[in-house]
Amino acid sequence: MQFRGYHLFIILLRGNKIFSLDIETLGVESTSVILSIGILYISDTRTRSYQDVLENSIFIKINAKDQIENYKRTVDKNTIEWWKKQGDLQRKYSYVPSSKDVPVTQAIKMCRNWVNSQENTKAMVWTRGSMDSSCLDSLFKAAGEDELFPYNQYRDVRTAIDLIYPNTSKNGYVEVDQDKCPGFSLDLVLKHHPVHDSAADICMLLYGKE
Repeated sequence: MQFRGYHLFIILLRGNKIFSLDIETLGVESTSVILSIGILYISDTRTRSYQDVLENSIFIKINAKDQIENYKRTVDKNTIEWWKKQGDLQRKYSYVPSSKDVPVTQAIKMCRNWVNSQENTKAMVWTRGSMDSSCLDSLFKAAGEDELFPYNQYRDVRTAIDLIYPNTSKNGYVEVDQDKCPGFSLDLVLKHHPVHDSAADICMLLYGKE
């Protein structure tokens, strides 16, 4: 029996609940300063709007100075130059320091408490590539903490999209079907905001056009 990509994915998912995770950084190494973390949780694969996808999420902005001085986190000059070229709104959410930025110990506690508050802490965790999980694990280790998620919970959303939507995916991206995700628009996605980037990935993964 032959299944369409979307239906095959739903069968493989077996009703599992899923996380999506994204971070913004000051570099491309696992030791890089993490500017912000976004995690969201989806309890099922039913049709839902983009705003509904965003609803159950956490956003944490971490103090960069604390990471550099106390945890030996690194900064890449090219990444700083890249951030300077982004729009004011994009830089505001992650790059520009704020008095509300939390120290590493508080960020870790917030992440763990939020994840543990969800229905299934062993759900799949979707990220785009492996850098985000490596960088997050590295920061937790530097703080003497166990990783937020074990390595075998992570899945690469880019590869999944290419496999689920072989006829419409373009390098790990696919157009979102608004019949499956009413109201989705790229104009609503705040680029380089980790919660929005996580949500956009989940919308493509679950509701892409075949």
